[in-house]
Amino acid sequence: MNGIITKEGFLQVERNGKLKQQFCPFLSGINGSVVCGDECAMFGELEKVGTSKRFELELNCGKGQLITITKDERE
Repeated sequence: MNGIITKEGFLQVERNGKLKQQFCPFLSGINGSVVCGDECAMFGELEKVGTSKRFELELNCGKGQLITITKDERE
């Protein structure tokens, strides 16, 4: 699964060729939708994949999803 991290630190995952904003599976619905992002303690650290410009991100909220980050827009 491929995704990007926006300049605001939010996670977007590619689905059917389009980027979709991801939301917290625990907090969304309580006070509206809570965006998945790098301020969450369950948002892992990016790990470089070999010599490519890609990174892997492990999300620790649920199934331990591994997402390949193709672009990190944060400064």
